[in-house]
Amino acid sequence: MKPYLATDLKMMNRQNVYRLLEQKNELSRAEISRITNISMPTVMKIVAHFLETGIVTEAGDGVTAMGRKPQMLRFEPSAYYSVGVEYEGDYLRAGMVDLRGGIALVLQERVMGRFREVMTHQLLSLVEKVIAQSGVERSRIAGVGMGVPAIVDVEKVTVSAAPAVGILEDIDCKPILAGLSERLKLPMYLENDTNAAALGEYATGLHDAGTDLLYVSLGTGLGAGLIVQGRLCRGRQNFGGEIGFMVFDRDFETDPARRGWLENRVSLQTLCGKYPFFARLAEGKACAQEGEETLRALTDEVGGYLALAIANINCLLDLDTVVLGGYTARLLGERLTDAVNRYLARLSSCHLVCKPQLCTEPSIAGAALLATEQKLQALFSDG
Repeated sequence: MKPYLATDLKMMNRQNVYRLLEQKNELSRAEISRITNISMPTVMKIVAHFLETGIVTEAGDGVTAMGRKPQMLRFEPSAYYSVGVEYEGDYLRAGMVDLRGGIALVLQERVMGRFREVMTHQLLSLVEKVIAQSGVERSRIAGVGMGVPAIVDVEKVTVSAAPAVGILEDIDCKPILAGLSERLKLPMYLENDTNAAALGEYATGLHDAGTDLLYVSLGTGLGAGLIVQGRLCRGRQNFGGEIGFMVFDRDFETDPARRGWLENRVSLQTLCGKYPFFARLAEGKACAQEGEETLRALTDEVGGYLALAIANINCLLDLDTVVLGGYTARLLGERLTDAVNRYLARLSSCHLVCKPQLCTEPSIAGAALLATEQKLQALFSDG
């Protein structure tokens, strides 16, 4: 068992004060001490550290019925930013994200080429554009987090099993990230794209603390991110959430080099090929109202497949919340959510409702959170 050190308590106290200020926005030192049960001298030291780093600022006098007015402290989400990047196969999107998950700017580019080309060329250019157009000083940027549509081993920094973006075998990303970090002068972090979206939705989507969240992303492909008791579930082989490989046909033979059974039925490419009107809609060349009958058939088909997956997952986990997001889900809107819930009402043995995402840019917010959390841990342990 790891011995408990005084430095652990210092980090924990700083983290608790930070989370409280982030939540309440303005508090006095006395209120912080009372709510957290941390002694006033310790609160004074923590606040002094946060004032020095710029995370909080003095906000003037507070209101009191009698006696000396308390000095208020204000949380400053703009003290630091991180760049969050979403790589969804056909598009690369990046945004500047503050400490609270607020997104100041989002840029998007169509990608040309496969994973290595995107990482070594287009990614660098897009991040530089976001930094330049946002006007945020590089010294206030904690780093760059990126969600990729692949199985990601965050410890080994490898990606695998993503045929849609040209990843057919394990790729060691350490030299790629090291090269990008050197050129950007910022640390780089990788995560599975849907895991990043689940983190972003959980952190900024107004969900209750402790909520068990299944985030299902229907975009270029299909994936899911699962958060149980506040922790992201990756699995022993980092395969957690790869619901695109779910199979409802015992004669099917899975091959990691091609799309999974379920993803092959609901991917953007499949739907565009089967429904020409939807292809025009996805390209912005049609209006949804023009193809109501087609969209009704499409959402019924896709909704049924997604409900099958969600109902079976829920049998194991008894979930609090299921959220549906991703490019295709946003494109289809309430039609798809309603179709999923219509099927869930028949397929699920308990009451379960799928909701649309609350966070407007969960993938970008969650990817940025990877860098933000590393910066905060350094600030909590510094000094």
